[in-house]
Amino acid sequence: MDTVREAPRLLGALFEDGGAAWFAEAGLPPSWAAVLGPVPVDVLRVPPGADAGVRQLAALRDLWSARGPLQAAVAATAVLVRIRSEALGKDHPDTLLEQAALGTLLQRTGSPREGAALLDRAWAQLRSVAGGRDLRVAVVAQNVASARLREGNLDEAEHALEIAYRIRSERAPDTTALVAAQLGELRHARGRSSEALALLREAADRTAAREGASSLRALARRQMLGTVLVELERYGEAAKILRPLVVALPAEAPAEMRA
Repeated sequence: MDTVREAPRLLGALFEDGGAAWFAEAGLPPSWAAVLGPVPVDVLRVPPGADAGVRQLAALRDLWSARGPLQAAVAATAVLVRIRSEALGKDHPDTLLEQAALGTLLQRTGSPREGAALLDRAWAQLRSVAGGRDLRVAVVAQNVASARLREGNLDEAEHALEIAYRIRSERAPDTTALVAAQLGELRHARGRSSEALALLREAADRTAAREGASSLRALARRQMLGTVLVELERYGEAAKILRPLVVALPAEAPAEMRA
C-alpha cells in the first residue's frame, strides 16, 4: 500500500465524519487535500498496516509541534489520546505518552495549569506502569524537565534529565545527543562545568555523526563544548574545537555564533 497516496483515506478513517469537524477545531483548511498539500512527503511515508493512519497523524503532530500551527498539534494529540485510550486502555504506557505530549503542548499554547496537571499525572502513572528502563519514560522525562525549567525548579529539571539520559544510554545510545546537550548545559549553567564536559562532548559528537559536522546544530554544540573548555582553562583542547568552527560556519550562521 502506498501510504502517501492513501493518506487522505487513512487519516479520514480515524474520524466518524472523516475529519470535517476536527479541521475547524485544529484551525486547518476544510479538507485533507488542503491540509496535506504543504506537508513534506516523507512525513506521510509510514509502514503499511492497520495503524498506518495513526502513525501518520502522530507524524503530522510532530511536524506541527516543531513548526506550527500549535493549535493543530494540540488537536491531533487529543485525537491520539482518544485512539490509544479506546484501543489500549487509559493506563497503557502508549496512552500515557500521548497524555504527556498533550500536557506539554497545552503549556505551550496558553493553558499552563491544565497542561502541567496533565503532564504530571501522566509522568507519575507512566513510571508506575512502565518501569525505570522504558524509552517512553525517557521521552516524558525530557518534557517534564522542560516544564520544570520554565518553572525555575532546576533540581527537579536536572533529576528528570538524569533519568532520561540513563535510560537512553542503556536502551538507545544513538539517541542521547539532545538529552546530553540539555543535561550538560544545565550543569554548566549551575556552575558545574567539569561535570558538564563529558556530556557536551557526547552531544557534539553524536550530533555531528547524525546530522553532519557542518549542520548548524552540530556547530552550535561544538561551540558550547569549546566555550566550556575555555572556562576550564583547557585552552589547547578548546582551540582544536573552536578554530575549525570559524572556517566551517556557513554564511547563514547567526552573527553571535560567528563572533
